[in-house]
Amino acid sequence: SVQQIGRGVAWEACIMTQSKCAIVFVHGLFSSADTWRYFDRLLEMDPAIEDFEVLHFEYSSPKVRWSPLKRIPDYNVIADNFRTYVELETSDYSRLILVSHSQGGLVIQRYLARMLGNGLGEELKRIRRIIMFACPNSGSEILMIVRRGMWFWRNPQERELRPINEAVTDAQQVVMNRVVHAIQISADQCPIQIVAY
Repeated sequence: SVQQIGRGVAWEACIMTQSKCAIVFVHGLFSSADTWRYFDRLLEMDPAIEDFEVLHFEYSSPKVRWSPLKRIPDYNVIADNFRTYVELETSDYSRLILVSHSQGGLVIQRYLARMLGNGLGEELKRIRRIIMFACPNSGSEILMIVRRGMWFWRNPQERELRPINEAVTDAQQVVMNRVVHAIQISADQCPIQIVAY
């Protein structure tokens, strides 16, 4: 159950260390922090996780751009915003668990790749675990013919969700090589356990 997953992952990653810990939720495409309301309620009722702070990173993910003065952010912009969020909003926490749904997992991977690419692997050591629910690591083919046929619909987030996107694949390779298979914390690598459901 979701409650058992949350309890096991959170307890093991933070409580055993007796340090201040936060769980940061990252939503998916066309979504918001409201996606996590059921999880939030479960976590509130679970005494094993009562010492955790539950935080939500939100980013703009509209289906269409209604104003020509506003642009829909791509993954690089969202990943950079996430970096700022982690630096400012989670600075009081010595341990972090990142939990994502769908596109949120790709955002976290882009964040990790950009941090490691900039030699900031040491700054990732607070992240104890990453949990991804339904992350489209190979892209999403849902309604692909319709999405491609809508030439007037220019959504950069949808475009990066297309199968075998080069930027998504590059970020995944960095994460596999420098996070999943990392052996030490350094400027260009940081071992973090990643769990995918």
